[in-house]
Amino acid sequence: MLLPVAFGQTTGSANANPVPSPTAPSIEWQRTFTEGDSSYISSMIQTSDGGWALTGTSMYITLADIGPWAIKFDSMANQQWSQPYYDGMNTNLGGACSIVQTADGGYALAGASYNNGTYLVKTDSQGNIQWTQYYPGENDPEALVKTADGGYAMAGTNSGSFWLAKVDSNGTLQWSHSYAAGKDGECRAMVQTSDGGYALAGFEDTSGSESSAFLIKTDSSGDMLWTQTYSGSSGGLQAFSLAETNDGGFVLAGGAVDVCMIKTDSDGNVLWNQTYSGTSGEVAMSVIQTSDGGYALCCGWFGPSTGHLLKTDSNGNIQWNITLDDTVCSVVQTSSGAYVFAGGNFAGYDFLMGTNGSLTSPEPTAPQTPAPTVTPSQPPSNASQTTTTQSPASTLPSTEESKNGGATSFEGYLILVVALTVLVMVLTVIVIILRRCNHWVITAGVPLRRLSEL
Repeated sequence: MLLPVAFGQTTGSANANPVPSPTAPSIEWQRTFTEGDSSYISSMIQTSDGGWALTGTSMYITLADIGPWAIKFDSMANQQWSQPYYDGMNTNLGGACSIVQTADGGYALAGASYNNGTYLVKTDSQGNIQWTQYYPGENDPEALVKTADGGYAMAGTNSGSFWLAKVDSNGTLQWSHSYAAGKDGECRAMVQTSDGGYALAGFEDTSGSESSAFLIKTDSSGDMLWTQTYSGSSGGLQAFSLAETNDGGFVLAGGAVDVCMIKTDSDGNVLWNQTYSGTSGEVAMSVIQTSDGGYALCCGWFGPSTGHLLKTDSNGNIQWNITLDDTVCSVVQTSSGAYVFAGGNFAGYDFLMGTNGSLTSPEPTAPQTPAPTVTPSQPPSNASQTTTTQSPASTLPSTEESKNGGATSFEGYLILVVALTVLVMVLTVIVIILRRCNHWVITAGVPLRRLSEL
């Protein structure tokens, strides 16, 4: 059960008004922003530079246009750029459902096209479009992941069935599958699993207004391995988010009457389930497993609505929560254990905020020193020592050492120059002497020869 907190207003404002429970971490910072006349965030990731990239939907009333949008913040939560993709670029593009960072430092985002099925947009590191691919069909995407082979997988709904498609790094379609999910199935989440396959979660309408959560597991080629259905109490049960857990199982989160969470084993069998009162009308938009083995859930609903960030232990019991005026759609946990989460509504702004310890100063540019050479036939015994996670102290000299090393190099260079100068001077003197001796021998050649003839 949720700890008692004061619920916020039901309309948006210039501040999401976070209200932490007594045991919750305090909010360290908050940013509010928007794109166009109105916008909302659907997905957020932490980027390789320690910052955050977000995507969603922007609306331009004056242009009568709705399109995808991406925005980037650095590790100190300073906005770096914001890119809308609309009017004159790709007028077929609807709002984006998900964003991932690519191997080259750019980004990929997916969404539904108005008349071309699903789209996949690839951008550079500044959000400028590099290419766009369309995948015709009655596909409504909800999830995008970067796959282990460098390509992408997209999942969503296709005419009442779950849909999964795999493309290569250039967006070329490799395969596509649809999976029956009862009556009017709706896929809302997808992950690539540790075995290289995929898991999809959503819900199906099984008896009128009653819904059941649905979980599908496939192999790496998208062929179905098994399915599981989970029924709820009155009002049904709907899964909106999914994560693979450290033990190889899954956690599904969603809601119907209240927010709920289900933990399964690797075959989808239920281990436990939890329902959280005080969240009426909300669903869990996303869920992650935290570093302590527990879970964090983002709760709310589109439009003016109260939202929550819930933190639970490994059995789904509430540890703390933060109540906000608006929907919380996405959360990441930083390496320091802090939380950064994002959301908003249609009142004209979105928010990004973080708990204590979530900001980090940008890494200084490392000196251009040659990397140590490793002989291929003798690899290091500890592979982690050669990865980029190595601490700077183990690879870079300290400031004092750099100064001493620089001074030593300069002194050696100066000594060498002096020595060469002295050598040149000595050689010059020798040449002059030899020239004079040669002249003396020539001019005195006759007497010397005469003496030699005596």
